[in-house]
Amino acid sequence: KLLDAMESIAKKRVIIHTPNGFQPQKEFDNNPGQVHLSGWTPKEMKGRGYKIIGTSGWKPLRGELAGVRFWPEYFWIFISDITQLLVRKFPQQSYTMLCVKDNL
Repeated sequence: KLLDAMESIAKKRVIIHTPNGFQPQKEFDNNPGQVHLSGWTPKEMKGRGYKIIGTSGWKPLRGELAGVRFWPEYFWIFISDITQLLVRKFPQQSYTMLCVKDNL
């Protein structure tokens, strides 16, 4: 319903940056709207006509709130940044995805 509503009111394009698939996330910053209730996959978004770019590096390297899962953090952030070069074209392997749909 959310995507349908966004697509119906957008004049030029819809841009969504979202986790790849369902990523559990609890409330933070006293904002219950931050709790994840659903998720979308690159395949689902492509089926709706979106162009997909993989973002945030290789999915297994990141956890809740997109933080790196391993120590030392600075090293794994660097590795995640390197993997960004690959997941950009293979969004099914990325932690998050940028979805763009032109409404022409």
